[in-house]
Amino acid sequence: MGLVLIGMMGSGKTTLGRIVAKRLKLRHVDLDAEIEATAGMTIAEIFRAVGERRFRQMETEALRALEGNQAIVLSTGGGAPTTAGNLDLMRTIGPVVYLRAHVEVLASRIRRSRALRPLIAEGELVPKLRELIKLRGAAYESADHILDVDQLPRADVIARLCEIAAEQA
Repeated sequence: MGLVLIGMMGSGKTTLGRIVAKRLKLRHVDLDAEIEATAGMTIAEIFRAVGERRFRQMETEALRALEGNQAIVLSTGGGAPTTAGNLDLMRTIGPVVYLRAHVEVLASRIRRSRALRPLIAEGELVPKLRELIKLRGAAYESADHILDVDQLPRADVIARLCEIAAEQA
């Protein structure tokens, strides 16, 4: 009964993932945190030290390590589903759910933490986010389920995520 959450930074993947995992009595895994623990560096430091390409390889390696583990709720990094093969690895854990939110909502949620996010650290935030959404849109839209998280109360989003996980049990 695993579950995988994908979407843009600020969509609530980690926050919702923790809550849903607790409700389902599963372990929550944050893919970025797993990579940071393995590398001994923050995501921003990894980007500076080895670049985005190597970071994406590290994401795939971390997903391979979790492959088939259906006792987790996995919160991925925003770009994780864009790498070829990663969605297939995610589906071995459980259904993939795209947490979709409007760009203005995302911007308001991440404005204070943007310095920690290498792909949006500089420049105008909303245009950067729009560009990333455009680049990642096809991968996101190929999720098994799409939830418009800024249109629903949090309790409803959590309930729906629990239902999706239970449907797979």
